[in-house]
Amino acid sequence: MERFRKAGSYASRPKSGRPRSTTKHKDQFIKLTSLRNRKATAGDIQLTINNTREQPISKATVRRRLAASGLRGRVARSKPFLRPANKRKRYLWAKKYKNYTLENWKKVLFTDESQFEIHGNNRRVYVRRRHGERFLNQCLKSTIKHGGRSIQGWGCFSFSGLGSSYRVKAKAFSKKSNIILSNKGMQ
Repeated sequence: MERFRKAGSYASRPKSGRPRSTTKHKDQFIKLTSLRNRKATAGDIQLTINNTREQPISKATVRRRLAASGLRGRVARSKPFLRPANKRKRYLWAKKYKNYTLENWKKVLFTDESQFEIHGNNRRVYVRRRHGERFLNQCLKSTIKHGGRSIQGWGCFSFSGLGSSYRVKAKAFSKKSNIILSNKGMQ
């Protein structure tokens, strides 16, 4: 009743709370540091900031400021490394076929073979990105197929649906390789 007499309301008055440990300028600096190096951890950014500050900030503060600016920690997508020449070829291909009609695409069969590494580097790489930045180069983990044990596979699809998939087995015969398609499918 006393609160209502003094303030004219039953609602609690705003409390002062703990003061923020960063300014808007520092918040912007945290965001830009993360955008410059997408693979920098909250600890890396904390060290960078604390080297130039008298009053240190915590990793939790860095994480909160990054989350508030829309940068969340995510696992980097794995994509094959593309050289500029490969990107150019893909662009020209897309430009050439951009006016294909549905009837044209119904006649196309897409095929591809891929090598799957059995002993690869499965280590997760985390990046900070905003919504919709999943395939930015800075947010990707490049993969290069080489070395180790692997399995080769081949598959296809068309407008009608998925085709068969096969495990490709390579056998060596006196300095030559014969490729054999196994009709057992991918294993």
